Amino acid sequence: MSPAYDVVVLGGGSAGFGAALAAARAGARTLLLERETMLGGNSTLAGVCCWEPECDGSGAPRQLYERMRRLPNACGIYRYFKHRYFLQGDDAAFPGCELGLDSAMSYSDTEALDWTLPPDLRNPVGGVIFEPAAWDQCARDMLRESGCCAVYDGREVVAVELRDRVITALRTRAGEEFRARYVVDCCGELARLAGCELLQGEDSRAAFGEPDAPEEATGRLNGATRLFRVTPVAMPAVEALPADIPAHCWWAQHFPAMVAAHFPNGDLNCNMLPTMSGAELQELSPLAALAESERRVRCYWHHVQNAWPQLRGYRLLHLYPAMGVRETFRVRCRYMLREQDLLSPPGHPDVIAIAGHGLDRHGARRASGRISGPYGVPYRCLQPLAFDNMFVAGRIAGFSSLAASSCRLSRKMMQLGTAAGAAAALAMRLDVLPAALPIAALREEIKCQGGQ
Repeated sequence: MSPAYDVVVLGGGSAGFGAALAAARAGARTLLLERETMLGGNSTLAGVCCWEPECDGSGAPRQLYERMRRLPNACGIYRYFKHRYFLQGDDAAFPGCELGLDSAMSYSDTEALDWTLPPDLRNPVGGVIFEPAAWDQCARDMLRESGCCAVYDGREVVAVELRDRVITALRTRAGEEFRARYVVDCCGELARLAGCELLQGEDSRAAFGEPDAPEEATGRLNGATRLFRVTPVAMPAVEALPADIPAHCWWAQHFPAMVAAHFPNGDLNCNMLPTMSGAELQELSPLAALAESERRVRCYWHHVQNAWPQLRGYRLLHLYPAMGVRETFRVRCRYMLREQDLLSPPGHPDVIAIAGHGLDRHGARRASGRISGPYGVPYRCLQPLAFDNMFVAGRIAGFSSLAASSCRLSRKMMQLGTAAGAAAALAMRLDVLPAALPIAALREEIKCQGGQ
């Protein structure tokens, strides 16, 4: 007999954690399935362990931060120390942007309502940096304390059972079978296996009527980054390059910029913008992408140490084991968030989260970057067209490619996961299809769980 749950969540990244926590806290018997042995996805395995300024960081993100800050040297609030493009003189002497810790700042300083305006980087607007292991530990503690969530990691789902617009079972590579009334896909594997309509790359202008979209659809994806960590040394030096790696940039016209954030222990978390294009990542096998990205990181680190003497006081400690991916594919949902929703928010009646980051594409065609201010994400963006008992959350949700370049930050993905998990639990409790769920009831549940 297959284990039966109320809600199964696939993928234990930011969205999956938010979904599993919300469903369990709403009283649903919840199972979180994760392919890797560490939760967090991009935030941990890929080292994208900085939360950028965002207009709303309430709910699960704030609660996770409050847990992490109890651990020694686990997290801190950063502000902009140096910036190559927006500051002058010594404050610009950096290969991109340096983020330094500021003990005078609080979590509220990371909820920046003016993030879409031209940045005065001397203002106390910051973000959160955290140790990946602390994220994993605290997330697991919160899920366990819900009393209703089982976490099975090291599970790869390879098949689904379908019947009359309902997903009835999931099967893992090890032969396990899991059943639930509702499923929440936060990694895209379930949507792909179930045959949902998937969108990938830049959409044509005609697809959603977006002013900054190209005339024709392209396969271009937002760039990917291999993040790395460096640690202080007693004797400053430029680390030698391996003999088989050239000192010049062979993968782009010039070396990219870098965001470097200070950890509480003094290390720097380094994010090259980007390490490779999304198209390159798609063309390479996972092992080949890791090998090539390591060569690029070593070349790049040699370059920045030569050009910026302050970085000679560090050595390369390690590369994170996974690529930091900004975009893969998106699922066709009841509503697709578009660039117009960001430039002139229409006031959707079913908004379940507020976002506010600018349009931001790396290594692909750039839009203007500017949006009009905070905008709402509709509940319909979490509902795939094809199935009645399925939700999607995270980067795979109902976004155009341009909208996804804005609505992709980790804390926002966690909040979308919260909405999806809460919706699944409420649909079960009220015995209604997700499309018929009263929005007021869903918003009230999000509020009860600490969301705005």
